Amino acid sequence: MPTPENINSSIAESVNATVRERLLKAALTIFNAKGYAATSVREIVAAAGVTKPALYYYFKNKNGIYLELVRRAQELFQKVILLNTPSQETLRNQLKLFALRIFDSVIENKAVACFAITATFSP
Repeated sequence: MPTPENINSSIAESVNATVRERLLKAALTIFNAKGYAATSVREIVAAAGVTKPALYYYFKNKNGIYLELVRRAQELFQKVILLNTPSQETLRNQLKLFALRIFDSVIENKAVACFAITATFSP
């Protein structure tokens, strides 16, 4: 039977995950719209509906949230690459399948793909 401490711990973990995800989503949206340099911590926390200390608690600073978004983008596209295992298909068909998986991943995750492109090619 769950104890009150376990219930409180589960609730706290859920709230923490929600706050963290809201910060990431807000930062992703604003970074895509304005770029990293033009985005302030104040804008991110306002869009996420949290306070500055919350951002500093989860990510240390604006760069920390940026690096987490980069890590997630990399992880997303690594999954697509790892799915492309050699098969009995011709090389041409394997390349087609790989390209389709990349395309589908970009369509399903437009904001992340936009962020990854900007993070890769902006000075």
